[in-house]
Amino acid sequence: MKFQHVPASRGALWVRQGLAAFATRPLAFSGLLGLSLFASFAIAFVPVLGPFLLLGMFPLLSLGFMIATRMTLAGQVPLPTVFIAPLRVDRARRRAQLWLYAGYALAAFLIWLLTYTIAGSRILELQQLLYSAGTTPEMIDARLSDGSLQLGMLVLFVLSSVLSVVWWHAPGLVHWGGMSASKSLFFSLVACWRNRGAFVIYLLVWFGVVLAAVILVSLVSTLLGQVEVGKVLMLPLWLVVMSAFYASLFFTFADSFELPSTDTGSPPP
Repeated sequence: MKFQHVPASRGALWVRQGLAAFATRPLAFSGLLGLSLFASFAIAFVPVLGPFLLLGMFPLLSLGFMIATRMTLAGQVPLPTVFIAPLRVDRARRRAQLWLYAGYALAAFLIWLLTYTIAGSRILELQQLLYSAGTTPEMIDARLSDGSLQLGMLVLFVLSSVLSVVWWHAPGLVHWGGMSASKSLFFSLVACWRNRGAFVIYLLVWFGVVLAAVILVSLVSTLLGQVEVGKVLMLPLWLVVMSAFYASLFFTFADSFELPSTDTGSPPP
């Protein structure tokens, strides 16, 4: 599989393509996301191994949605079997995928362990404070002024970003390119770096989409004078945005590499 260099403006196109792919099969993509969330909750309760299995499923989740998007472009309806398709391959590719999942889980666990060593339980306390009904901006500001918490959050953000970049294309490179786990990680890092301008725009546009969704919900709840309405609307809107985001992952991969014998044209607007 050959590298492909794209201009920075391509990042905005990836977002539009993801939204268009979601609009083509909204129920299918929403259902896949709902199923993955349900599976995440179920796996989290598995004794001892649950947290590791939960961390390791993120690369499988992203690849499953990439397969779903490719099926949508081909005029097919993506089914939940997209999440087991990466394991229904030859032995070499299945072993490479399992190594990727295990490596991701271990790396994510080590990042969290380092963060906890620096910040202790302060990050968890901050999360509880954000979801508490009686929280005031002054209370959040006081918590954020903690130097250990700031350093821990910085370490978590930087290392998590590096982890995402290294693993971004890796599952797809194993699935469609037949690469080994180590080779796929290297080429994923190189591809993200070569197209870093497009990825920066891609993430900024998605941030704008999320911000616009939050503002829209806030405006509706304010006009209606009902805060509870905003809470009710936020969940389905979040599902739509997240589903569209996962639907866009395939386009970041298809533009970064020359896929073998595939049509990666855009879905209808």
